[in-house]
Amino acid sequence: MKKNIVVLAGFLTSFGLGFYGNSITNTQAESSEKQIVNNEQNDMKLGAFSVSLSVKDLKVSKEFYENLGFKVFAGSMEQHYLIMKNENALVGIFQGMFEGNILTFNPGWDENAQNIAKFDDVRKYRNS
Repeated sequence: MKKNIVVLAGFLTSFGLGFYGNSITNTQAESSEKQIVNNEQNDMKLGAFSVSLSVKDLKVSKEFYENLGFKVFAGSMEQHYLIMKNENALVGIFQGMFEGNILTFNPGWDENAQNIAKFDDVRKYRNS
């Protein structure tokens, strides 16, 4: 259990540092020719964002996130995955379904899995 917490803490630290580094890069990019000029692109609605984690023990991971205030939002133990939610934060925990971790935008959905009328489909940028 302690090893899982240390690994998760390392992952979350790396994740946070990545966001910090990305914000610095974005600030530098503002002065470059890569700057997005179109206001519509600056106000993109990408849909709900979530992190999907490949876990070794779904039950232990569920308990860990419940201790952080998350509640089961979707999925089931029998399906080997749970979507955990705390306010508008979503974390998917998946046992034996894929390797590694995945960052996900859910185009056309909000954090409550409700359709949103207007959104930008991030999939059209995947090869840009």
